[in-house]
Amino acid sequence: MASAYLLALIPLLYIVFKLAKFGRREPHLPPGPPTAPIVGNALQLPENFLQLQFSEWAQQYGDVISVRPISRIAQEYDAIVVVYS
Repeated sequence: MASAYLLALIPLLYIVFKLAKFGRREPHLPPGPPTAPIVGNALQLPENFLQLQFSEWAQQYGDVISVRPISRIAQEYDAIVVVYS
């Protein structure tokens, strides 16, 4: 019976951990707008005039920002380093 409670506790702890990190950016990434689970920043991106949203974020977060359009990070830090080196 105790093992059943332990098995139920593990997913609950995982969910609590994920919620605690909600909207936070990984420490090795540049700053950027807060993210939502699964969809990242996709709901914050307009269909038209995308450059205006990025200009606004650049004023708020700096010249280099990280945006998560979906759950996985589209721009991994290592890939950025390779492209811009």
